[in-house]
Amino acid sequence: MFQFLWPFAALLLPLPWVVLYGRRRQISEKQETDSLWVPFFDPFKEKLAHIGTGVPITRIHTLLILGWLCLIGATMRPQYIGNIQMVPTEYRHLMLVLDVSDSMAEQDFLMNGKPVSRLHMVKVLADDFLTRRKGDAVGLVLFGEEAYVYVPLTPDVETAKQMLTEVDLGIAGSRTAMGDALALALKNMKDLPAASKVIVLLSDGYANAGQLTPDKVLEIAKQTGVKIYTIGIGAEQIPVWSFFGMKMQNPSQDLDEATLQKIANQTGGHYFRAKTTADMERIYQKLDMLEPVQSEEKTIRPVTELFYVPLVIGLLLLATGFALKGRSS
Repeated sequence: MFQFLWPFAALLLPLPWVVLYGRRRQISEKQETDSLWVPFFDPFKEKLAHIGTGVPITRIHTLLILGWLCLIGATMRPQYIGNIQMVPTEYRHLMLVLDVSDSMAEQDFLMNGKPVSRLHMVKVLADDFLTRRKGDAVGLVLFGEEAYVYVPLTPDVETAKQMLTEVDLGIAGSRTAMGDALALALKNMKDLPAASKVIVLLSDGYANAGQLTPDKVLEIAKQTGVKIYTIGIGAEQIPVWSFFGMKMQNPSQDLDEATLQKIANQTGGHYFRAKTTADMERIYQKLDMLEPVQSEEKTIRPVTELFYVPLVIGLLLLATGFALKGRSS
């Protein structure tokens, strides 16, 4: 859609003619008193108008008039208004910090009635969670014995999801460098606004590797204002067959819930416990409510300024007209 932002500027259009009329009136009054009228001079006016450049005076006036019209058009601020676009009203930088140590191979979760590993369950449900993060920037830090940034923060959620499907067990070692992983996530968020920084830490063990302890990293997190939501993964009891028959065993005895709760509580986040697949689904739903994705209720129309087009044309026409007029005088 095309529009003029300042249409009232069109009122300036007759200004040159008003000024010219006033000037001619002053000249004519002066000529009546100070000059001698020569009646036979009129036939020579048309011929004198062509002396110099050979350009008719009417063409010069046309250039000047068109130039002035273009300047007025530029003053009226022509704009092109684009189509309506949806923009996010809320935005988050979300970093998933995922434990991929050997213990994540424990098959104590069920999906579609079949036992699956903890990592497989997390990957399947995280895929759906990331799908709902459209408009956010997401990233992924993996940790085991070592920690590294697997996916830097990016608004390309589809690429992050694809990279997540390729995560495998043991790629970062068998132990758990939880502190180093949190430090890496914080490093990637240090220059971002505090209100937009969120970390979701998923682990099934305790910190037994790495250079930094979770307590030391926790102090850094509190200074940077990042929220950390922690999720403890693992069933409480699973049946295990032995020589003496079936007995119940706790596969999550190494889960350090106290540390995960401390990290979440002291950074304004929340600790969740995922004992079943249904628990994990509910946790992701709660995270959607706690850290909402963008709202598409706000709309904008992109505006392209076009004033420079008539401005440049007008200046060129006026410069040409005045140059020709100066040579013909």
